Amino acid sequence: MKCEVCGTVTLLRIQIGFRERHPIRFSCGKCGISMRGTVEINKETTKIEINVDNCTKIDEEVNYDYYLEVSPELLTEKLRKANCGSDNDLITPFLKNIEIVGDDKFLDKSSKLLRFFDYKNEEWPKVRRIIELYLQNNMKYVIKEIHSILPVKQFPCDSGLELHRGVHTLFIHSILSICDENFVSQTCRFIDSENMNLLKSVSKEYNQLIISLENENYFIKLEHSILKLTCDFFQVYDYIQPVLLISSVYQLDNTDESTLGLSTCDFSDLKQFYIDTYEFLAESMLLPTLLNNLKYRGRVEEFNNSLAIDSISKYKASSKGKKIEFCKIAEVYNRLFKINLNNKIRNAIGHNSYKYDGKTQLIEFIDHKNPDKNINMYLIEFAEICLYMYHSVINIQELLYKTRKMYFISRGDKAVSAKVFGAVKQEKIGRNEPCICGSGLKYKKCCGK
Repeated sequence: MKCEVCGTVTLLRIQIGFRERHPIRFSCGKCGISMRGTVEINKETTKIEINVDNCTKIDEEVNYDYYLEVSPELLTEKLRKANCGSDNDLITPFLKNIEIVGDDKFLDKSSKLLRFFDYKNEEWPKVRRIIELYLQNNMKYVIKEIHSILPVKQFPCDSGLELHRGVHTLFIHSILSICDENFVSQTCRFIDSENMNLLKSVSKEYNQLIISLENENYFIKLEHSILKLTCDFFQVYDYIQPVLLISSVYQLDNTDESTLGLSTCDFSDLKQFYIDTYEFLAESMLLPTLLNNLKYRGRVEEFNNSLAIDSISKYKASSKGKKIEFCKIAEVYNRLFKINLNNKIRNAIGHNSYKYDGKTQLIEFIDHKNPDKNINMYLIEFAEICLYMYHSVINIQELLYKTRKMYFISRGDKAVSAKVFGAVKQEKIGRNEPCICGSGLKYKKCCGK
């Protein structure tokens, strides 16, 4: 590819993987101009079509100045000066990523992410419209749409509780492939355990809080935001799939960020998702904070005194940065936030106070008041933060689901019997364990009666 500005030639070595069309991002090694476009691959003929701004494909063989690996699925070596004659002898991205992930996990993770890619293109539009209908309270169509996917016997949707459970089941099924296999189940057990403890210790205050939030449409408002962020994440997925492949849920190991990077995106593709997710997580802090108040201090209005807020009205009026500070307090519901949110990064993006080097993929977040405290990170680190922020969104969604369920139960809605799930008939359930039907009650108080 020849730069249309300075004439520099870059050799692109493109992986023919499972995706037929994917984004490509890189910068000219000499003049630094950004190259943005798409790669389309005919897997039957292996013909490659490249449509990229600011550069032109050269069909004949010429000496090239820079070398770049391109893959929609794998981390690749960043742009580097050419070493003509030996570039083709380099270890392939495939082998590099196997070394990072490990032989035993690579195939499993790859296949899960490819299933997710197919799912988001083929099945997610159906699930999205079901969630939209539910949030619009359009019950005329939502139940019919749910039963086009889920079995009527197990998901009758004949009450607010059962309708709530059916929609949630579809949502969770949508995002499982991008999570560690234990991620959602661990979150569910954690929330069930903590909410059950609140029911035991401060039942009246807990139920009053849930009813108050329901009457304020708090749950529905946040669910609307979660749906939007999930749609946004499914778009961001095309850019950060290589990071999902090599990351576990909470940390990314064995990766040399200075050498390896992404050929599918640059900073501009991710920054708005970061801001939107940050804003949501700041607003969603209300519920975990109030539940922490109940757990540790017995009253909704009694806040942790370390941040000098003594009422819900003051909390709601505080800045997003102040609210984010609450999630850093060592109280149990704050565990749902799986990453330390950085207000300096959010403000730097919001005020365009950053620099991005497309050749090194290094981002510098600028603190104009304290230049010695500028924050530097590589693009794959930032992409990883975006991933973990979305995992926090999933955790908050699960907390909303579990908490709102208690509202439906408190008004008398009955959960479907666990007996309709054939698979659980052979499973011995402890009488004091959370009920298999998902009601949030102990088994002996629910389907085990």
